[in-house]
This record gives sequence, structure tokens and C-alpha cells, in this order.
Amino acid sequence: MTNAKQLRPPVLTYKNRGQDHQVTVDSAKGQWNLRGPGGSGDLGFMKPGARQKAWIVVNFKDFRSDEEWKALSQFIGALETLSQQRGIDLGENLFRRHGRPVNAIACRSGEDVVRKLNSEVEHNPGVGLIVCVLNDKFNEEFLYPAIKRWSHTQSGIATQCVRGDKCTTAKGTGRGNPAYIAGILLKMNLKLGGHNVYARDGLQLMRSKPTIVFGVDVNHASPSSTKPSYAALVATMDREGSEYFTTVNAQTSRKELVDLKDKVRAALRNWKSKNGEAPQQIIFYRDGVAHNQFENECRLEVQDIRDACQEEGGQFYNPEVRYIVVQQRTRCRLAMQGQNPPNQQGSNVPQGLAGNVPAGTVVDEGIVGGAGNDFYIVAHNALKGTARPLHCHVLINDEPKVSLAEFQRITFDFCHLYARATKIVSRPAPVYYAHRAAFLAQYYEADYRDKSGNRWETTSTSSAGSHGSGSRDAAMADIKLHPAVSQTVYFA
Repeated sequence: MTNAKQLRPPVLTYKNRGQDHQVTVDSAKGQWNLRGPGGSGDLGFMKPGARQKAWIVVNFKDFRSDEEWKALSQFIGALETLSQQRGIDLGENLFRRHGRPVNAIACRSGEDVVRKLNSEVEHNPGVGLIVCVLNDKFNEEFLYPAIKRWSHTQSGIATQCVRGDKCTTAKGTGRGNPAYIAGILLKMNLKLGGHNVYARDGLQLMRSKPTIVFGVDVNHASPSSTKPSYAALVATMDREGSEYFTTVNAQTSRKELVDLKDKVRAALRNWKSKNGEAPQQIIFYRDGVAHNQFENECRLEVQDIRDACQEEGGQFYNPEVRYIVVQQRTRCRLAMQGQNPPNQQGSNVPQGLAGNVPAGTVVDEGIVGGAGNDFYIVAHNALKGTARPLHCHVLINDEPKVSLAEFQRITFDFCHLYARATKIVSRPAPVYYAHRAAFLAQYYEADYRDKSGNRWETTSTSSAGSHGSGSRDAAMADIKLHPAVSQTVYFA
């Protein structure tokens, strides 16, 4: 029997008719909705994305009937209406001017896609968003990578890909698919530089002093591949944990160690530019590191962080460093006995059957290490199967030391701030964002084709500890993100 404690979810804040509105998270379900009080419509984002001059729709799907075209028109109208309700000003809708979206179904290669997008931007100056309608089965393995490569490294123009089948599935005349549109807007607002949600009373460890929070992850190709690995670093730029700076690079195949010094320097420089001072505290979340790498890889990365501070801020600049490794691939499982599973209350599940622990369950004794610097946390509510806890190891905790309870609190808070969803996720947002940025980085290789079976709505393959080094160095170690996207959550 292991004692556990239950963390309270933070109170989340959205906008409602221009005023802040508090949203209570249902811990039993691990999620919340964006409906305003008293049927007042959908809640708005805390900071809408930057106002655009115009936006266009580019169609890569072969629509065969007038009914499909009509449904697509309804979808675009509903997208525009809900954007306005959430506070996003997309500017002129060029879809309405032309009557139909830009036709791009003839594109047969990544080069075709890039030429088409460049042509449309040239003929429609001021476009700040391109909505791309893709085929239902995504059988063009070049298409999605080419769109993102063009957006993230060449043009800096936000792109939002949507599924053609979901666009044309109406749930009511003129409404399109409301749930699908709502999910799209969560991502679209981030790509336009907006902030979706704040934790009103959360992130206290960040509010105690000027603090920057990093997330780092590495994406590896399949074990049999010699393709480069891709590392990503994301860093918070505000005290709400909503604004991020990102840098990515390719490195030796299967290499887990990340050369952090230049990345951390760039992030510190951006943080100081935005906040007018240097951070006094660095909280560093590192994903994908195995126990046998703690002494070597982690020690070198921590030294990179300290060296970056010295080189960027001078020899007397020594911010407090707190380095935390998060491990997702753990064999530990936590369950409750003696009652119905929390997500099945009121059902006919027999008493005594083991069920998932509630979201926010933390264990920091008994089954953890003896040094008192690690803990397990089940932040999310598992929809299927048994929830897998996150194992967090606090490897560096500079003076004045922060308590383990404070690390647990901020980790759980960040699991609510993964702004692509309205639910608690299993790992803190900086880690999840680094995970996505590292995965998308493989698409920036010229003429990349996705032959792995991964598709643009699937999750990425994370690093999983030490695998040794590959036989060749990456040919594109310096990936240049467009300046317009490196300051946004472009990987949403």
C-alpha cells in the first residue's frame, strides 16, 4: 500500500464579453468546456492572435459534388463566425471574394506545393493565414511536410490544415462541424501569436521571481534508420506560460545529448528583450533521458546551461537552475482499490476492483528513490486502459532550494496549459511542445516524404533514452526557423 496525495487543479481563465471569466476544471473527467455562463456563447481567448489583413483557403481535395462544395462553404463561414466570437480578427475572407477556394489538386510534389503557395501569396499580398483542405486519407506523403516546411522555414505565414471529410460533415445547417472547428481555433490562435488560457492562481513558482521555463526533447527516426535525430528547445517568454520561443536542429542519428549552450543563450536573449531584465530562475524540463544518462548527458547539459548564462549575462550572472528529467516510459502503474474506479462512479463495477487514480495523484514516498528528489504524478484522466504516471527526477536544485511539493504543483499546473486542448495532458506543456517541435523538424529536410505511416494528426515518436550514436552527422545541423514563427506556438 502506497500513500498518495491529490493536487487541486488550478482555476483557469478565459475571456467572456471582454471580461476575464474563470473556468473550473472537472478533475474526475480531466477536462473543461468553453461555454460561457448562462448560455452566453463560447468563451474567448485571453489574448487573440494578431489581426490579419486577409486569409485564403487552398484546396488539395478533389470535391466531386455541389453538396460537398456547399458544405465546405458552410464550414468556412462557421470558422469565420466562431473566430470572431473568440476575438480573432482574420481580416478579409478571400474565399468569399473568389466564391471558391484556390484549386491546388494538381500538385504532385513538394515543389509543386511550394510554388502554388508562393504564387497565391504573391497575388494576394497581406495574407496572414492559409487554411489548407487536405484529402481524407492523407495519401500524398509529400503534402503535409511541404506545407509545414514552407510555413515554418520559408514564408513565416501561418497555415492551418483541415480534413476534407470533417469540413463537409455538417452538424446543422450553416454550422459546419462545431466541435471540430472549436479544436481548430485552439491551434490557429496559437499560430497567430495568441494566448488561449491562463492559470489564475497557478505557476506560483514562476511568479515568485523572474523565471524562464525550458522544455527539451529529441525525436529519433526508427531504430533501423540512419536519418538524423532532431532536437527542440522551447522556452517561456511570459509569466503565464503562454508565450514561447523555439529553436530546433538536426544532430547525429540516435544521439540523445543536446548541445544546449547556443540555444539557451538565444532564449535568454529573447526573454530579456521581452521582459526588460534577465531571469533570476531557470526551470528546465528534460524529456527522454534514461537513468544511465543522468551522470553523463545530464551533467553536460547542465554545464551548457551555466556556460550560456555566463556568456550571455556576464561572469556575475548566476541564476538559480532547477533541472528536472521527466520519464514517460515507466513500468510503474498506480491504481485504487476498495471503490469503483473514479471514472465509473455510479456504474455496476464491483467494489474492490482496481481503477485509475484521479487526475492530480502524486506519489513521492515508498516506491520512489531514497534521496527524496523524485515523484510520480498522474496528471491526466485516462480515457482507456490504465493511466501511465510520469516519473519526475529533480537532478539540480540550486540554493535556495525549492521543495518537492512546489515542483509537483508547477508540473501539474503546466499539464493544464497545453493550449491545443481543453483537457489535462499527461506531461507539462513545455515538454509536450518540445516534443511536437522536434517531430515537425524532420519535415524541414528538402523534398521530405513521409513514408513511415505517420500522419499529421498523429502524435510523434519521442526519444526513449540511450541508443548510442549513429554513423554519420546530420547534414542540416542549423535549421533556420522563420523569425515570424519562432516566437509563436507554430507547432500547434
